[in-house]
Amino acid sequence: MLKTNTIIVVVLFTLVVAQSCKKEVFDVSEPEEIVVPVDECLDVFYENGAKSIVEAKCVTCHQAGGSGPGDYTKNDVLIANLAKIKQRAVVDKTMPSASAPQLNDLEIETLRNWIDCDGQFGP
Repeated sequence: MLKTNTIIVVVLFTLVVAQSCKKEVFDVSEPEEIVVPVDECLDVFYENGAKSIVEAKCVTCHQAGGSGPGDYTKNDVLIANLAKIKQRAVVDKTMPSASAPQLNDLEIETLRNWIDCDGQFGP
């Protein structure tokens, strides 16, 4: 009986060790960059989409004296922060903060489209 129990324990131990030694394969390829065709960006401007979203969901904190860094009421500050805005609001979806009204799917896509079209402010 002791010999049988020892064999069972050794077999189980071997299976556990073998399972934990499996080589995991991770995708280390670079993510594909989304390139929006130029003709799709002809009418994508801050004034006709992103502005209302930024004013309603971002400027409450991101303004002079606000709790967030950067004054998003200034176009040059917005342009300087496009990559950060895309990462935090569109990709990670960590902005606005949890205590503020959140972006809906349409707002996220509108911001993504505006940023991917080089954050244009007007024709």
